[in-house]
Amino acid sequence: MRYLTKYLSSPLIFLSRIVGYDGHEVRYYYQLHKTKLKMDETMDAQVFIWEAGSEQFS
Repeated sequence: MRYLTKYLSSPLIFLSRIVGYDGHEVRYYYQLHKTKLKMDETMDAQVFIWEAGSEQFS
């Protein structure tokens, strides 16, 4: 139960990588594991919210 409480109360790693939001699009970064390259991506805010939600429950 302690793990579940901690997991649900902490923010998603995905959400902590947001670097910009203009009201329509979200800009965020991620790092490729094999090459260690930092990648920047921009996507529609509604798509971002949908994907962030599915990451949490997958």
